Amino acid sequence: MDIENIADKRETVSKRLRAALLVLMSDQKVRNMTDMIQDLRTQNMILNTDYNTNHLWGVIKTLTSSEELVRVSRGNYQINSSNCKTDSSLQQNPIYQDRITALSDIYPKRNTPETQTLSTLYATALKQLHGTLKDIETTLDSLKLSQLKAADIQTLYKISTLRESLTKLLKETEQA
Repeated sequence: MDIENIADKRETVSKRLRAALLVLMSDQKVRNMTDMIQDLRTQNMILNTDYNTNHLWGVIKTLTSSEELVRVSRGNYQINSSNCKTDSSLQQNPIYQDRITALSDIYPKRNTPETQTLSTLYATALKQLHGTLKDIETTLDSLKLSQLKAADIQTLYKISTLRESLTKLLKETEQA
């Protein structure tokens, strides 16, 4: 199985998450959902970008049902030691190695706070602020004031104030 075949088959989120989770859990540590989410970042699987909590719960349920994972206590899971492969043997398995490689290629390492440069952070923040400002302006331009409810007038005022503040901030930032 090569990377192109994995990408061409467009593996489902659950399949990619399952492969990453099995590799992660192969160290035989007991993990709760929070630990899994944090540790999945090392497999380039980012919560709310590559998967959501429903995907993770579904994969955990499937792995528990197939007895690949064992529920140690409420909310805590561990790889089933009776049919567990060691971390190194699992990672050397060609199927899982191809999946690990494919995951790294499909989801290249993202800029995390540890790897992100300050200039990249600054540029990204500016881009997001400009995008937000554009969205606000587009929405405000398309509004028909005569169709607004009385309760929406206060919110419209807040949005207009936000637009003014954002415009001012971006102008000051560009001049600096």
